[in-house]
Amino acid sequence: MNEGLAYAIANNHPESESWLKAVAGIVWLAQGDANTAYQVAFDGIAQSQRIGVIDMQSYSTALCGLALAHLREYDKAWPYLKESVTDVAAMPNVWGTAFGWISYGEGQLMAGNIAAARDNLRRGYELSTNISSIPYAARALSGLAKVALVEKDRSAALDYANQSYNGFTRIGDVRAQEVSQWVRDQLGAVAGSE
Repeated sequence: MNEGLAYAIANNHPESESWLKAVAGIVWLAQGDANTAYQVAFDGIAQSQRIGVIDMQSYSTALCGLALAHLREYDKAWPYLKESVTDVAAMPNVWGTAFGWISYGEGQLMAGNIAAARDNLRRGYELSTNISSIPYAARALSGLAKVALVEKDRSAALDYANQSYNGFTRIGDVRAQEVSQWVRDQLGAVAGSE
């Protein structure tokens, strides 16, 4: 990723630089480094604004909000997450909007705003299915599984987890097993404590 960014910058490929910064933000967040994810995504916003690539700006904006939610900086996260949905919807760019809604839902879930999390994740899921995006749909479903667990709806939690598992499996994503196993472990723990 760093080599790709260095190449894009050295060879004056601004759109590639913008795209790589958005992807790099996802990678850093997946590795648990929300601070770096925020910094990279923030740079991605500036880069996208310089060249007027609003769809890439929306991804970076959503990632800024998501990274801040991971850092529990919710008051700072909400404006980014709202902007990631409204700006790109005006384009319109359905891919970016789907990613924005899913990120917004994940942020709300971290903050304990369960009803808002469910609504936003569902919006993201519906848009994902409209554009046949298996990765986005699987991600939204994994969030909905966690929402269902909080709401103590075991049947829905397992259903969402299995759908998410199937989606991640189709694209060869190792998160499939993690998502499904996490939900099953939680359901087992609840059953064992009763």
